[in-house]
Amino acid sequence: MQIITTLAIALLALVPSTVVASASSPPPLGLNRRAPTPSPPALTYLFSVTLNIGNATKPIPIPGGVRIGEHPLTLFLFFYPVEPLLSGTITGPAVNGTIEGGLAYPPVLYNQTLQVPQINIYGTTSDGYPFFASEMGVGSPSDQITRLQLDIAGPYLYLSKAFIIGDVVASADRTVVKVTGFQIG
Repeated sequence: MQIITTLAIALLALVPSTVVASASSPPPLGLNRRAPTPSPPALTYLFSVTLNIGNATKPIPIPGGVRIGEHPLTLFLFFYPVEPLLSGTITGPAVNGTIEGGLAYPPVLYNQTLQVPQINIYGTTSDGYPFFASEMGVGSPSDQITRLQLDIAGPYLYLSKAFIIGDVVASADRTVVKVTGFQIG
């Protein structure tokens, strides 16, 4: 027993006193501890997308036969136009390709200050891989920040697993939309 006690004392002598002290009693909250300084996540440019938009449909009827934004008793006025995405391109260091079509259906609030854009597109990369992308975010009708999810295989599989944000800017006449994609982290 005396040998074990002697070994324990010898081992404690090798451990710095700050480690022993912190192991036995952590410092009180707010004292002697600093919160880590936050830093913005790293962004890596992946690609730029240009989408050509067709004419929007009229607002879509909802259950009950009421068109959103047209009913006089609607408390929060908004509507769901559907905009066909006719064609487009995707170019950049991560992927190049042709967008063959898709749909955009952004719920637009009555004051035109906020949308939750939802966009689905499909196409083919320049080397023949099909892809499907969906995008959802928030912003004004002319400028939005979105999360992009890309379903794609082959050498682009890593993009399917990446956290990608998009900066979406629409032309004033809403015939062209440009999206710049960045990977976070």
